[in-house]
Amino acid sequence: MKGNDQAAQLAASILRFRRFREKILSPEIFGEPAWELLLEVFVADAKGEAITARMVAERRGGSPAVISRWLKHLGQDPLI
Repeated sequence: MKGNDQAAQLAASILRFRRFREKILSPEIFGEPAWELLLEVFVADAKGEAITARMVAERRGGSPAVISRWLKHLGQDPLI
């Protein structure tokens, strides 16, 4: 996504903040798997990097199967 450098930097900052917040507060309070996944995919795309469900799951501490289901769902909406 060329031309989206500022947006990608902002999305990366949002992800870093969310990771920090999860260290202090329970992720169940603020859990938004679809939004997290959209941010992860956007940042990876802006950097020209490939991303897999397993990679996202490792970063989030979740299940690759759950991330995979979200990817399929979001792909049907053409959000990704």
